[in-house]
Amino acid sequence: MNKKIVLISSILLLSMLAAFSSFYFRSPSEPIMVGVYYYVWYNGTKHDNVVDEPLIGWPNYWSNSSYVIKKHLKWFQELDLDFIIISWWGFNTFTDDVARKVFETVKNESLNLKIAIMIEPFNETGTPDAYNYTEIYNYIYENYVSPYPSIYMQLNNRPLICFFNGNLTKNLNFFDNRYETRIVGSRGNQQSEWIYDIPTESPTLCVDGEINVIPRYDISHWKNFSKPIDQNLTEGIYDKQWNKVLNLARQGKVRIVTITSWNEYAERTQIEPSWDKTSSLQKNNPFYLYNKTQNYIKQLRNTIPGIMPPEAFALTIIVVAIGAVLALLLLIRLIMRRKGEL
Repeated sequence: MNKKIVLISSILLLSMLAAFSSFYFRSPSEPIMVGVYYYVWYNGTKHDNVVDEPLIGWPNYWSNSSYVIKKHLKWFQELDLDFIIISWWGFNTFTDDVARKVFETVKNESLNLKIAIMIEPFNETGTPDAYNYTEIYNYIYENYVSPYPSIYMQLNNRPLICFFNGNLTKNLNFFDNRYETRIVGSRGNQQSEWIYDIPTESPTLCVDGEINVIPRYDISHWKNFSKPIDQNLTEGIYDKQWNKVLNLARQGKVRIVTITSWNEYAERTQIEPSWDKTSSLQKNNPFYLYNKTQNYIKQLRNTIPGIMPPEAFALTIIVVAIGAVLALLLLIRLIMRRKGEL
């Protein structure tokens, strides 16, 4: 009878160890990609709806400056970003010229960074029929996808193109099979596939396993009726968002993390090293949000999808240990009994 007990205990113990190992040490099927929304519309002047100042300084802050582009790319590398999404405002515009220069710089510098284009509502009429979508798709393909095949970001093995929602995306027949098209925008817009919105403590997990984090949202300095979200960065919303991302990543549910934003200064969502002009945690530390972001990305890189939460891990260790002790005691008892019989 004791032999059977020992055998059963041993089999149970080995099964538990095998299950634990396969669950805890399971490798991710693919790495999680992290990227940031990048705005390239600055021309060396402080806009009327902006209060803060980039560390580079407004007089030097030209989006088409080689110095600024290379400085940003250096910071992107330090953050360990996989991709950037460039805000694009139409054919042969300032942002179009800058976007091409960013692509070219990444190519010349041989950087491991992917880039996608986000189409903004560049036509002021704002109606769907004001946009020639075929022309847009062809232009992006000819000027960005085709010349930079190793740089342009792929999603599901096709180039990714984003459209900011609203009137721009009301025409439901604007898709092109050459691309993976994603509509980006507020959670209040039913067309939004990737949520790009004011921050909440619990960001939404979207299609493609995409999830967005945003440190704060504050346009109260130019829209008096707007209520700021974590204006002084004291509510910890950014930390709560990242903690949810990490928890979902452990469950293997996160595939893409987008950060709003690198440098959207009008809405004060920027994580770029900058000087806050209000009383906030970043007021005397221009790298406050940058360093925080870097730390969370490092944590994300060390997160294995499928890994147990700490509580479940501790409980499993206890159960396995108890099983091992019981099996050992039964084995000792059997050995002692055999010696007694001899």
